[in-house]
Amino acid sequence: MVKILIADDSDLVRSKLADALSTHAGWSICGQAANGRRAVLQALDLRPDLILMDFSMPMLSGLQAAEEILKLMPSVPVVLYTVYDDQQMEAEAKKIGICKVISKSRSENLVAELEAILGKNE
Repeated sequence: MVKILIADDSDLVRSKLADALSTHAGWSICGQAANGRRAVLQALDLRPDLILMDFSMPMLSGLQAAEEILKLMPSVPVVLYTVYDDQQMEAEAKKIGICKVISKSRSENLVAELEAILGKNE
């Protein structure tokens, strides 16, 4: 069973993502975090197989949280799921070690993209 951690400051986004992703055979949502600090703590505690992280969150941004997580858990794929579609931010995300940046406005293939990422890490 693939464990996914969802980190987004929007209750609605977290709920919709959890509903959509938990229907996938073999995937489970192991945790949800409403801020970057909580995402780091849950990642260390729950040891997810994939983290779906918003860019703009309180306490720590998605980039800051991902950087902390990836220092301690470098093999876990972190996907930045964001409304921002900016090449500079994407370059910074890649430099930190985030494996993919997916725009919320163009996420109709989210499940397929996550399957591809998880396929690379199995």
